Amino acid sequence: MKTKLTMLIVFFTLLINSFAYASFDFKTALNELQYSANLGMSSSKYIGTSLKSQKNNFGVQLGASAEYAYKPDVAFISELNYVQKGSIFSASTEEVQTLHYLQLPLLAKYVLPQTYKGATFQLIGGAYYGYLLNGQSKVGDTTTDLKSKLGRHDAGIVFSAGANMASPFDDGKLSVNLRYDMGLREVEDNVRNASYQLTLGYNF
Repeated sequence: MKTKLTMLIVFFTLLINSFAYASFDFKTALNELQYSANLGMSSSKYIGTSLKSQKNNFGVQLGASAEYAYKPDVAFISELNYVQKGSIFSASTEEVQTLHYLQLPLLAKYVLPQTYKGATFQLIGGAYYGYLLNGQSKVGDTTTDLKSKLGRHDAGIVFSAGANMASPFDDGKLSVNLRYDMGLREVEDNVRNASYQLTLGYNF
């Protein structure tokens, strides 16, 4: 079931991007790509049927993206990000679980017609695939490896909203985005990832 779900999400994300390349020359599209780098923070916890007494685990998110403007108000984005996820169990003894993922989101962006003082606003949606690089559980001074306990593959859907504005330093653009990742693949029995991410990006 997990394998089928992952394959379905991967197929869906490839489908989102594939029709963007149906009506234009691929070499021309490569020349028109816009690149950006982003850095921010994540706030994560698990979602599942039997999870209680959780607190959000804060971490970092950083990565890079390539964007193709299909139309003036529609674009397609591929990203490669490092994201920290996990949760904090606040029982009698606090346990901090931190998971390190390499994540590949494939996204579609819609630019809203409204502007404010030169800033544009955007809605973004799509799906992601994540690969677990490492994971630790820390209770007091004791650290336990979670890499062999959890599933190595994660997949889910992405919702995001943000704004773009001119950079005060050069001809580039700055972006601010608030994103929610909801895992659809279980990383453990009845346990899935969920994460909010607030990022600041620089568009070259």
